[in-house]
Amino acid sequence: MTGILFDDYRPLTEQELATLRDFAAVEGRRWKDSMERYWWRGLPVKDKNGKEYPYLYALRNTHGGLWLSRFKLPKDDK
Repeated sequence: MTGILFDDYRPLTEQELATLRDFAAVEGRRWKDSMERYWWRGLPVKDKNGKEYPYLYALRNTHGGLWLSRFKLPKDDK
């Protein structure tokens, strides 16, 4: 039996990537831990200010925790 490869996930949309960057900017360097806590509980993802991120909750359903643990936020090219 083979496991799912990181490349097996569909690419992120521009909106999903922008939302991840926004969330990470608010939550800081442990942003994945914050997001994962909501994912494990099946709750909508909120930052420490209470803002909800529906795109991040959707990523839970399409990509999941293994993807999140391996994902590295790309450097912003701005």
